[in-house]
Amino acid sequence: MKAQPYDEKELLQQLAVGDKLAFTNLYERFYSQLYLHTYNKLRDRETAKDLIHDLFANLWAKRATLQINEGLSSYLYKSVRNRIIDYVSHQNVSSNYIQSFGQYLETPMGTTDHLVREGWGGSYLWVIV
Repeated sequence: MKAQPYDEKELLQQLAVGDKLAFTNLYERFYSQLYLHTYNKLRDRETAKDLIHDLFANLWAKRATLQINEGLSSYLYKSVRNRIIDYVSHQNVSSNYIQSFGQYLETPMGTTDHLVREGWGGSYLWVIV
């Protein structure tokens, strides 16, 4: 069944009252463009799909309280941009943590750095003093 066309204002009004047909129309209208935009930034198909699906799931969950003051297309692209930034930021934090943990594993036990990381540094220093 093909979704009936809505203009952006009608689409948002119908979405706010839980119209599944309006949501389907929104999804069909914007999914491909948003997916391509996201894929071009991340170069990862699955992550791009996940981010876009999360965006649409979030739109549906917040449909009754959603306040969009600019155009719908602008709002969706800004939302995707923010999700991409959050994803990349999280990846950087994860990467830094993994790198730091790798360095921790390579640190010989008994060194001052190792003892400080394990929380034994304070008691070890008191024994030395």
